[in-house]
Amino acid sequence: MSQKKILITGIAGLIGRLSWKQLSRYPEKYDLYGMDRTLERSRSSGNYLEKDSIPPERVTLTDLTDYQKVLQAVTGMDTVIQLAALASPITPWKSLLSSNIDGLYNVFEACREAGVKRIIYASSIRVSQVYCNRIKVHRLIRGRKSREILKNFKMVTHLDPPRPAEAYGVAKLFGEDLARMYSD
Repeated sequence: MSQKKILITGIAGLIGRLSWKQLSRYPEKYDLYGMDRTLERSRSSGNYLEKDSIPPERVTLTDLTDYQKVLQAVTGMDTVIQLAALASPITPWKSLLSSNIDGLYNVFEACREAGVKRIIYASSIRVSQVYCNRIKVHRLIRGRKSREILKNFKMVTHLDPPRPAEAYGVAKLFGEDLARMYSD
């Protein structure tokens, strides 16, 4: 079986690094590459993966707004795992527009142009955050009080409309719709 070439965007972030760590366990299956603005760990990745090692020669350093570099990075890939984003709920709209809207569009369009057949797009709970605002779900989970979650929390289903609480959630909704458009 031949290796699948996989590009992970947002490789400096927590989920990007965790994805690299998991997939690198299967070198016979996956030929991994990364893309990010920097090789420095994001604040979100903290000390989780102190011993991880991503070879710098496997990483394209670029901003998602540079279409030509994004196109160059995705060319020849079988799969692109799209994790790159400015993820803070207090990120100003102009920054979200540049990275999370224009940059995301560049990734999908470059994949289309390069013939990449599979894009894995990671959305966020923030697209439905308003449903969770009344109770502190994280605290209940950490306190092992899952029964309280079930008692106090209406289960959100596919029939419930999105309810983002801030601009980051709105940008993630855009990503979901963009992914659906490219899929169709």
